[in-house]
Amino acid sequence: MDPSTAIGESGTCEGQLVGVPQLTAISTRQSVERLNQMIDVLTSIDLKLDVNNEQLGRLIEETVRTRSTTSLQPAQVSEFLRDTITRRFDALPRESW
Repeated sequence: MDPSTAIGESGTCEGQLVGVPQLTAISTRQSVERLNQMIDVLTSIDLKLDVNNEQLGRLIEETVRTRSTTSLQPAQVSEFLRDTITRRFDALPRESW
């Protein structure tokens, strides 16, 4: 049995199979690939945040509009009631006062 391939047996080291420059190149390529993946993820998050911010802006605008409308409604109802009462009172014959 060849000692370099036998399980549990010591073998002969013949040096590195790949040189340091090649290991550096492989590591750099893997780092670049991983960074590109991270950029893709961050770009996706950024796009989703843009959509969410746009929706939030519309929600805020609609809330302001709704508050403005609801704050006017009681005043409009009061004015309508006052006008209705005044018209009905004015429509009464003078002798019923």
